[in-house]
Amino acid sequence: MLNLSDNLGLATDLLLHAETGMVESQDDYIVVRTPDAPEYFFGNMLVLQQRPSGTDLKRLEADFAQFVGIPPLIAHRTFA
Repeated sequence: MLNLSDNLGLATDLLLHAETGMVESQDDYIVVRTPDAPEYFFGNMLVLQQRPSGTDLKRLEADFAQFVGIPPLIAHRTFA
């Protein structure tokens, strides 16, 4: 799984998001959701274990829709 000690900024963000929303592990991701703020890009995102390739785009979009949401509630896709 993702080693958050490699990215202390992201680890801090996830701690803060856990206070205002939900942070959980799902499959290969850390899923961040802030249901009260669906327009908040970095409060509604998938945290990836590694850098994606161009061939991952359709899978990432489908996984984002499944774990985070789809329009009209979530009108963006954010990956970290």
